Amino acid sequence: MYSVIKSLVASHSTFNLTTFTSYFDQIRVDRNATVGQIYEYWYTTGGYPSILVENNGPSSRLQQLSRPLWPLKMTSTLSIPQFVFSESIVFASESAPLLVNLNFTSFMRVNYDSLTWTAIFKYMFEEPELFSAVGRAQLVSDFCYFYANDGVENGVILKEAVVDMVYSKPEFFELCDWNLYWCHSRSDQSLFSQIVRSLALRFSSATFESSSAFGCKNGMAARNMNQFCEKIFGRKCI
Repeated sequence: MYSVIKSLVASHSTFNLTTFTSYFDQIRVDRNATVGQIYEYWYTTGGYPSILVENNGPSSRLQQLSRPLWPLKMTSTLSIPQFVFSESIVFASESAPLLVNLNFTSFMRVNYDSLTWTAIFKYMFEEPELFSAVGRAQLVSDFCYFYANDGVENGVILKEAVVDMVYSKPEFFELCDWNLYWCHSRSDQSLFSQIVRSLALRFSSATFESSSAFGCKNGMAARNMNQFCEKIFGRKCI
């Protein structure tokens, strides 16, 4: 692969897609597909892939949620094919659950069954340093995305735990509110609740001038506003 890239760069200052992919047409990922074909598909197909991983005791199932199906390069905690082309595939996973695309090695979103999500975030809360910064951000962002799109069973309960974890450990989530964007984008509150929440945010902004009060929504401003919201709505505002 490296020699092909060197040859391409050495012989062309500019190139179109056909020229680019032709250099990779002799490199096969399996008997039916070449690297060139995969590059072309990813370049010409809009959107991005998303998958669901379900761990059910002795087996795990990986299912593509996107249409059309994508050729997906996989990294995982178990021994699975490097590339996956089918809609659904089942693996034996007696010793450990199947986790894929850790550290965002490929551009895709990954959803898990609720028990696996619970186990992931329990472990992350207890041992956050064992996850890379990219890994922590990716898992939180993926969970929030699927939660916002009703893709996680018991999502509301899990969402509260994830938000609390991120806000309680801001040193491990530098872009905490960016990672939590999808968790906050879905509103289950009434219009009245949203108006009061907005007023509470403005009050907090006017009352606390120090930027540290708003650090990862963990400063005094956030704590005071959440106390206010819990008394009125029985839940936190942020």
